[in-house]
Amino acid sequence: MLAKVLIPLPFNLQVLSGRDYETPVFEIAGYEVTIHPPVRISEQDISPDRIYVNDELTQNTNILLITFKKDEFLRSEGIDFDPPINLIADICNEFLINVRYVTNAAHIKPLEFSKTSVNINYFNDDGSDLEIIKGKLRGKGKAAYTIPYAVLTPDTWKDVFSVFGKNNLPVWKLLLLDAEELITEKGASIVLMLTAIEVFISQTLDLMADKNQFHPELWKWINIRDNNYLKTPSIAERLDLLSKIILGNSLKERNELWNIFKKLQTARNGFAHNGILKIDNEDATVAKVRELLEGVKRIIAYLSENVPPEIQPPSFNRAYTVKIDIPLNKELGKFFTAHEKTPPA
Repeated sequence: MLAKVLIPLPFNLQVLSGRDYETPVFEIAGYEVTIHPPVRISEQDISPDRIYVNDELTQNTNILLITFKKDEFLRSEGIDFDPPINLIADICNEFLINVRYVTNAAHIKPLEFSKTSVNINYFNDDGSDLEIIKGKLRGKGKAAYTIPYAVLTPDTWKDVFSVFGKNNLPVWKLLLLDAEELITEKGASIVLMLTAIEVFISQTLDLMADKNQFHPELWKWINIRDNNYLKTPSIAERLDLLSKIILGNSLKERNELWNIFKKLQTARNGFAHNGILKIDNEDATVAKVRELLEGVKRIIAYLSENVPPEIQPPSFNRAYTVKIDIPLNKELGKFFTAHEKTPPA
């Protein structure tokens, strides 16, 4: 029996028209797995119209097709996907990472499958339709939509211009936004998170030391001792002892937050030094990386508690509720409505 899995991609892949592509078969987790050249949905879904490679016409494609083969799939109603979504995700993302590496296409990124649609259809070995049997599914899927948006209300519009031309946006906040955007590129996201913490604590300590009139020569000696980075305070020392002295609170006083920092630091060091990304001694997942990102935000919020408003960077904490209608059948006027409440950042 065959299971044909269709996965929409958020980018286009160019495939030479009329060319044959070899499709090797892999034995993975008890399945015979074949990754096919990607396909297209329809003409109107993809632009531009024509792209040529070495004068050969290509097709814009944005659907990845993977077939799984085994004697029988679990097709009863109410059971999990067969093949499992996690296996589909692993195979798909390994393929995309390899494509990115081989083609040097930086825009190709692994997919976050909690936000990715998947469609599975089951067939006989020869590709013909299965017999209709009560209680046995011939296909199943999950729909997921990622709809990026930024809300510009009149108040938000004023906020934008309140910081226009001042060049005082905190670098650490921009680094965290980059880390969130790159969440599926787990290693890069982890590196950006730790960099954001380091930038935040270094800049905040400098500002507070100046405000509190901490002896400038002593502060300079502490931070730039003999121009030897081996003698300068580590990020852990800044978050602990120096924060206690300058800010009045140490991250180490909050065990949960300190453990998040140490977990992040260990993950970053393993990735930066060995190219291996693990969290809690297990292979990092997008979900675990996202948990660390939320933890970093809590760390910064805690260390900002004693920072006076005049030193705090501009902050905009407007909350709003968004309702999105996704058309299921435009002709019949049927929509799926999704709600999201955005809390203050």
